[in-house]
This record gives sequence, structure tokens and C-alpha cells, in this order.
Amino acid sequence: DQFKQSLDEGITYQSVVGARGAFFKVTLLAYGYTFVSKGTVAGHIKHLEHETRVYERLKPIQGRYVPVFLGTIDLRTVDKDYWIYFETYVVHMMFMSWGGLLLDDDKMDQLGVLDEIAWVDEGIEALDAVHGKGVLHCDVRWANILYNPDTNGIMLIDFERAELFDEAEPSDEESDKEESMPMSTEQSQIWKKIWDRARKENYDVVFIIEDALEIKN
Repeated sequence: DQFKQSLDEGITYQSVVGARGAFFKVTLLAYGYTFVSKGTVAGHIKHLEHETRVYERLKPIQGRYVPVFLGTIDLRTVDKDYWIYFETYVVHMMFMSWGGLLLDDDKMDQLGVLDEIAWVDEGIEALDAVHGKGVLHCDVRWANILYNPDTNGIMLIDFERAELFDEAEPSDEESDKEESMPMSTEQSQIWKKIWDRARKENYDVVFIIEDALEIKN
């Protein structure tokens, strides 16, 4: 109902734009709840729809290693759009809980957590959790690795480039089937490529965290 009435109150463009989305702060005026939104133009809606599917896959780890996904809206259904700059109108928005703060050694020191957290272990744990749900992030970089004060750990964001594969942790029934039905050579090669890429993402997150927080080996 709030969006039907107006987009002038409760939505604040944060002047942060990525390759396919713009960042907003959103407040539900009737309740005072505040969260974040990623909005995009008509030509990039498919990428946010893909990201929605990724968040659905990651539902079991939302709120710990990734933000909580809250839903989407096509503003055109309420006859609205949101102008952000010259001839650029956001028409599709997805909503999530706040992910956290960008990693910065001075900021983390001010918060008193720089030397209190095993940062590299936290980063690997977050990525392992994502990989364990059948998702390759495919865009592991500084801007997508956050410190969340509520969990006191690392939270990963921005899954529009992520790739989905069969979940890495089969059920007991599936495990029994796998024991009696060995993978073909082609299947083995596919899984090897997936896990090689997953390991590469782990190496990337280690380097990024060590560089951002000036962690000495």
C-alpha cells in the first residue's frame, strides 16, 4: 500500500550503482522497519529474478551467511517507477535485510573487532556454506564481503552472477544410490570443474580479507 501511494517517502536512493542494480534504503512507514533494496531497470530484470532464485536456494543459511530475502515488486504493477538519474528509471526491486559493513581495518578497529574475529576462517566458512547449498558466487570481491555486527561474522551479498548446481550434500537415500551407481567420467569431470571453481573462490576470499584488513601471515 505504501508504494501504491507514493515512492517519495520511505525510499532513499543511496547513490550506489552496480553493473545491474542500484542500492536503496527502505523504511516501512507504518511499522518503522528498515531494510535494503536492490533496484534495476527493465532491461536487467532477468538478472534480479535469477538472484531471487539463488536466494531461495540459500534460504537455510539466510540471516547467518547471506541476508534474509524479503521479496520483490515490479513497480509497474502499481503504475510507478523510480528515477535515479538521466533517463534511468528503476522498475523492479528486491528487498533484503541489511548485510553489514564493508571490510576496513580502521573501521573494524574502531568497532573493537579487528583482533577478535578469525576473519579468514569466517570468510571461508561463509563461502563453504554457500557452496554447500549448490551455489557458486562467481563475483567474489571486496564490495560483496561484509562484516555483520549482528552475527559477528562475514556475510556475502550480490548473487546476480551466481551459478546453481546440484546441492553438494545429498540425503542419505541419495548417498545410498550414489554408492550403487558410480558417477560417469563426464559427471566426474563436471564435478571436478565445479569444485576447482569453488576452491578458487575460497582462495579469492582469503586474499581479499587479508588485504582489506591488513592481516599478516
